[in-house]
Amino acid sequence: MAGFAGWFRALRQVDWHGPSLAIDPAAGDARGLINVCNYLFAKLGQITREHFGARALPRLEAAINKELPAKDFSFDEPHFPNETEPTQIGWLYRDMLRRIQETLTRDYSRQFAVTACDTVLKQVRWQAKQLLDRYVLPGTTWHKRFRKESTMDMDTRRVLLDGISIFQDLSTEQNDLLLRYLVLESFEPGELLCRQGEPADASYIIVTGEVQIEEQDVSGETRILAIMREGDFFGEAALLHNVPRAASVRATSSVAVLTLYKHDFDSFDHRYPKLVSAIKDRLQTFHMLLQIPLFSDLPANLLRAILPQLSTRNCAAGEMIINQGDSGSEFYLIKSGNVSVLKARKKPPEVINQLGPRDYFGEIALLASVPRTASVRSDTATELVVVTADDFRRLLAGSPLFAANLQAVGDSRLQT
Repeated sequence: MAGFAGWFRALRQVDWHGPSLAIDPAAGDARGLINVCNYLFAKLGQITREHFGARALPRLEAAINKELPAKDFSFDEPHFPNETEPTQIGWLYRDMLRRIQETLTRDYSRQFAVTACDTVLKQVRWQAKQLLDRYVLPGTTWHKRFRKESTMDMDTRRVLLDGISIFQDLSTEQNDLLLRYLVLESFEPGELLCRQGEPADASYIIVTGEVQIEEQDVSGETRILAIMREGDFFGEAALLHNVPRAASVRATSSVAVLTLYKHDFDSFDHRYPKLVSAIKDRLQTFHMLLQIPLFSDLPANLLRAILPQLSTRNCAAGEMIINQGDSGSEFYLIKSGNVSVLKARKKPPEVINQLGPRDYFGEIALLASVPRTASVRSDTATELVVVTADDFRRLLAGSPLFAANLQAVGDSRLQT
């Protein structure tokens, strides 16, 4: 028994996260069902091989084939049935899945069989689950587990995703790809969705309910940082970096969320590198803004809302970014590189300040509605985040403290 207990603990600790499976419903139910079930069989074979060695598979396959009329089952070779109707294909695969579970139960234990199947089924995403729920799983122990997720249609998911700024401006194809990989999950009041200090492996969109973001300090005291509700998005840092969670998230009511796992998001990179790059760029900009003390006064939701409107500008070393006396219509944040601020009090212009990453400039012309009071030149290759005058005014209106602090910075710079 001690040996089996060790296997089960190991099974729970192994990262079976990638790649998971989503399907394109345009391929039809029959083709989708074949893809899903062959995925399940291959993953079950992978888990069994990992825990019991390569010799375990031929023995299992021989035992399974004794019970199957075709005698051609293999974990590693895709199985293409002669049947063309989804219902008939579902019967065939249901029988295969039942035989696999029975054989794993007999040879290793019921606990291993159930845990292995559960592990694999968790990797199947929304529309693939619908096919399993409709054709393969009726009459099995997993049937009811997929029922809730199967009821959430594409339009409901799309409305929620469209409300998240970092996912706006995607093509229909890109949008649908993300939607197919979102996992519907439920949490009870008091339950943690994610825990401070644990690896960040997913981001979340709240479908229903309310959560609180809480942080525990070194003394063990917990303070509530924010309350989030339907339509809010959190945990986006997980899509960027393999870092520990900075805070915990706890359900304060019954909560349903759509979860996007990092390993699924990363798997899009080979098909849609521009999509992944654009989303990561927005996220990096968002986190850069949060790390600038001045911008920490702004509500996070306001920052998220303007992300799609922000643009970037790349400047070569020596390029004049703004010129003293010109009209001003943009505010700039330095993402990388260094710039010099020049005042034309005499010739040549005098360098009055030097700025680097996470610094900003251009606020005085917008705050006071005056021409540019100084020139700015890039000293190195420089990447800037550009905020239009309209979005700049939205930020000012969104936080009186931000507006006051920025005005104080502008007044100080005018004295230079």
